[in-house]
Amino acid sequence: MNVQSTNKKEVIFQSTLVLLQDNGFHGTPMSQIAQHAKLSVGTIYHYFESKEELILELFAYCKAQLMDFIFDGTTLTEEQYENDFKKVWRRFVQFYTDYPTYFCFMNQFYSSPFHETERLRKLQQPNEDRANIQNFLARGIELNQLRDTSIHILNSAFTGVAVSYIKSVIFGKVTMQKEELDEMVDLVWKSIKKEYV
Repeated sequence: MNVQSTNKKEVIFQSTLVLLQDNGFHGTPMSQIAQHAKLSVGTIYHYFESKEELILELFAYCKAQLMDFIFDGTTLTEEQYENDFKKVWRRFVQFYTDYPTYFCFMNQFYSSPFHETERLRKLQQPNEDRANIQNFLARGIELNQLRDTSIHILNSAFTGVAVSYIKSVIFGKVTMQKEELDEMVDLVWKSIKKEYV
């Protein structure tokens, strides 16, 4: 893919994120995305056959942006796992508070039928997605750093507190404070780390 194509897709993605935040999936037609992106509708259909394809590709794009950011420089070794865990958790919060349109999109996506489409696609390609939070938590179990329990439970503990705090920041209920972040990540870590008798 050439640079011009990449730039146009980026423009389409960014316009879609803004419009979906305001109008939702059903209230954002392709024509509106084209108008916002200052492109023709035909150009959008050149890159995406349908709105469903656009939304699924946008999800993959947003997820890749998030994962690249939160896992950058992590080592996933036994000695560094606790530090990496806290770094990844803080970056998760930082990414979404810095880019609230991404957060709103991902929140909508996980509550929509598109999520089921993506889940079924992943079942057909199970080894495709290596850098993700569930694999990160599974690695913590392998390294005897996290409780040996369901990944879904660990993932809920990891993301639940983060998502609640992100919503409070985005919607202006609180101002992000380093001390609060430190306290929260310590609480999350202590709630799921492996206890040695």
